[in-house]
Amino acid sequence: GGGSLLILSAGDNWWEKRLKQRGLRFIKHDDRDALLKAVGVNAAFPPSFWLPWPLEDDMVVLDVKISSISNVVADERAKEERSTRLPPSRPIFFEGCCGSRRLSNELASHQWHTISCDDGSKGIPREEPHDWTGEVPCTVIPPTGVHPGLFAGANAPMHIHIDGKLEDIKPALLPTLTAASYSPNCASQSDMAADKHPRLPKDRMVAVAEGASDLSKEWDFCVKHISRINADQRDRDLGPGRKNSDFGFLFEQPSTSRVRLHNHIWFMQLPIQNGGDGAQRTTVDICQLGGPSQKPTDLWVSQLPAVYEQLCTADGSQKYKCPGLSPFHQHVSLRTAKRGLGPGQRSSDPYRGARFHPLLAGLLALGINQSLRGRS
Repeated sequence: GGGSLLILSAGDNWWEKRLKQRGLRFIKHDDRDALLKAVGVNAAFPPSFWLPWPLEDDMVVLDVKISSISNVVADERAKEERSTRLPPSRPIFFEGCCGSRRLSNELASHQWHTISCDDGSKGIPREEPHDWTGEVPCTVIPPTGVHPGLFAGANAPMHIHIDGKLEDIKPALLPTLTAASYSPNCASQSDMAADKHPRLPKDRMVAVAEGASDLSKEWDFCVKHISRINADQRDRDLGPGRKNSDFGFLFEQPSTSRVRLHNHIWFMQLPIQNGGDGAQRTTVDICQLGGPSQKPTDLWVSQLPAVYEQLCTADGSQKYKCPGLSPFHQHVSLRTAKRGLGPGQRSSDPYRGARFHPLLAGLLALGINQSLRGRS
């Protein structure tokens, strides 16, 4: 009953948690032999056993050690741990290195759970999620607050932002995701910054050249960490005989040879059965979505077929491709666009050229949502 006194003879936090949940009082005792002697038991017991042994009406001795938990108890614990890793009925979208969080917010409008992560190194203000009723709450947590059960028991859409680096999150601690998008800080990958962040083709563009910047090395590590997250997600159990193998993702970067020829990107493009991430590359010229500059953007798409359909024609060619400059089609330089300036004008948004174009974010969110519906 709720007023029973239990003496716990081993330091097993799992049992402590159960007893506390049930309002049971207990005393921990680490010396099993001394405990049995203290309660007047002299019989020799095997080293592995589990029994609640009634001594009096209001006292029970529970002698359990991690090495001697019965199969039934072990199965119970494993079942509970798995339940925190299983996805809730509502799909979960993760946006790593999110910048403005614009793509996550578009998925929020599709009634997804969303979780984003950014350390602020891009200098882009974070936007708040919204749905048809307006702005909705977003909980901010540190990387140490991430655990598999973040969305456990949540029926209404939940939105979480992790204030920190993606690399500080252990892949195994993320919830089981439906889809993800990654946009690592591209400051070291831009052609305009090649002199400050040297990369050489002979090194497969890995940041090991003389004078390689810390920012370049961080980008390399971040991309490698992304592959670890993808592998962990696809190995998650969804039930008997089912894995989270349909997990899909996007990877976004400026369209430069420094990215396309990078060793980690070649790995990302390998088929999944060959140890890669199974990503296909397509390109979007942002000027064709109404942006002030061409800003060719590469997107690697893995297991999100409807996203690929949004960005490519029926024959697989680039759908949003710049036709070239003409009197009717002019570009503003990327440096000017990032400052938000057009010819002879000033803008109150200094980050306009640095984050997802709203129409691109809408297209990607629509493709991600349609890809999920196509699985059912």
